Amino acid sequence: MWRRFQLRLELKAPTERELTTYFKRFADTCEEPLGQSPETLAKKLGAISYGEAEEFCRDVRRRAVLSLGDRSLKAVVSERLQFWGDRLSAPLRTEASDGGIPAAPDSSAQT
Repeated sequence: MWRRFQLRLELKAPTERELTTYFKRFADTCEEPLGQSPETLAKKLGAISYGEAEEFCRDVRRRAVLSLGDRSLKAVVSERLQFWGDRLSAPLRTEASDGGIPAAPDSSAQT
């Protein structure tokens, strides 16, 4: 995208209050309670972008639908909060131990 567009926009991350509003709107579209308040979701997910918030909500909705009613939305939200908490707090992984520079392909493995 950098090459196609000359205009660069820098969007600031949403505040906890803005994320709370976003999660409230999501909760209003659900047919059953989330089991967590929008404020709690915003706090537990921390400093995320709107794109990540949308991804979280879609992930919750998708998994609830795929469970075909076997799992409550509350259980799905709880599970996904744990996953996202682990994901967001995990240290960045590098492909190689030498400062993140990918290792050169092994030429001896070619046939």
